[in-house]
Amino acid sequence: MENRLREHALSILPILRGNGLDAGPLRAALDDCAEFRLAVPFIGAMNSGKSSLLNALAGLPLLPVGITATTAVPTGLVFGENGAFAQRGGALLPIGLGDLRAGIDLAGVTMLRASCALPFFAELPSLCLIDTPGLGAGTLESERALRESLPDPCACLLVFAADDPVVRESEAAFLRELSLRGAPFHPVLTKCDKLLPAEREQAAAYLRESLADLTGTVPETVACVSARGDVEPVRELLRGLQSRAARLAENRLRQALLLAANQLREYLRMRRDAAGLTVPESARQIELLEERSRLLAGPLEEQARKLEQQAGGWERSLAARLAGTVERAAPSMEAMLLCEQNPASYVDDTLRAAALDSLRRELEPALRGYQKSVNALLRLQGVVSGPDAAARCAVSPSWGGLAGFPDSDGLFAEILALLRGVPRGRRRESLRVMLPVRVLPKLSERALAFTVREGRAALEAVRQAAGEAVREQSLLRRAALEELERRGEPNAAEQTRLLREIRAQAQAADAALSACGREDEEDAYGTDL
Repeated sequence: MENRLREHALSILPILRGNGLDAGPLRAALDDCAEFRLAVPFIGAMNSGKSSLLNALAGLPLLPVGITATTAVPTGLVFGENGAFAQRGGALLPIGLGDLRAGIDLAGVTMLRASCALPFFAELPSLCLIDTPGLGAGTLESERALRESLPDPCACLLVFAADDPVVRESEAAFLRELSLRGAPFHPVLTKCDKLLPAEREQAAAYLRESLADLTGTVPETVACVSARGDVEPVRELLRGLQSRAARLAENRLRQALLLAANQLREYLRMRRDAAGLTVPESARQIELLEERSRLLAGPLEEQARKLEQQAGGWERSLAARLAGTVERAAPSMEAMLLCEQNPASYVDDTLRAAALDSLRRELEPALRGYQKSVNALLRLQGVVSGPDAAARCAVSPSWGGLAGFPDSDGLFAEILALLRGVPRGRRRESLRVMLPVRVLPKLSERALAFTVREGRAALEAVRQAAGEAVREQSLLRRAALEELERRGEPNAAEQTRLLREIRAQAQAADAALSACGREDEEDAYGTDL
């Protein structure tokens, strides 16, 4: 199917350019489709067997393993010509594949990447397998940075050792991150050769139950493997992800082709209609087009005012919700601080979840309502027609798990430092004075400011998309009409040739639309990935 879409995309690229239309987005989508790779991070605690599992999948000892070996920076493995690179300061520096295992100077290195022409990797051309630093080995800041740097989209493999299938706080924090992003995860038990079959089944059942308690979703399967033996369950899992990644890349190309083909078809319809006009009639149509655009300004401003009112209501609701979330989390904060634990990860994830839920449940419906009203106005005024209107006015916010959400690690570190100077018997009393004054207001204020900025940015993007749709379609109509003025009124033979050319180009656009199928087809990449 992807090859068919590529053929149609390549066929209409020169037609778009020949008609003076922007072919850039479709060209970019073609390039992205060819280069797309779904990130598959292998996440787990130190010595859970992530690197050994990747080596077993590759069939070669690419990555360092052993009691003292650690993965200091994320390492991506993809199919391709043998080679490796280190990303340092924005530059990609070539290194040898052997250096991945032997080790290199990692000062300033943020990512390692290797391409390998290995048989199994050839089955996964649309995946990038990522070995990540072990959880629980670094600081809160490094683990938070790792969580927030997860690519979007991604599908994570959560790796646990079969003799220690315990979901610790570091893994729980990752699960909360994946839940916020709506990203799928797949549990894997390694080192299963250390257990008897009955013990292995017991460990898998325990892990499945633990994950269900944390996420509310029971994993369909737990892949049980041994790097020294059978890794076929993970191979099958990755083959399934490859199929879904290919569909995701295909759907992205489909959406770009839909937009381009609809735009081309609309423009060709305008050219066809203009071909039957005289030059004076064409000039009159341009005047009418400008008048319709002027008449549209008032209703569009009214819809923008309504959206602004709804956004104001959302901000007030968000402020109350975040304040309530902080208040409800206060007892847990107090308990963790009394145990000399920093509750930053728990608090930040809890606030981020509340903020994301507010954006999705309250702001997004307002944005969709605005888009629907604007589309209706555009069609009513005759500025935009056909399915192109809804497609070009629609902007779907991608919150990305609210990466960059303000963290409270420093704030709680200050409280912990102050508590160390307070006698143990008085710490609870001191906390109940400090938390309401020095902590709770700051938590809700910072979370509110960040979330409002994100929401306002999405609101502005939606308004700009509506304005661009008006301008773009008006320019298309004007261009079709002005072409007639430039050429002058054609004679019968010229008009026949022009209409034949338009018809042939329209057939190419229609064929592209037919290849795309239903325009409302859902993205194949879903939570079942």
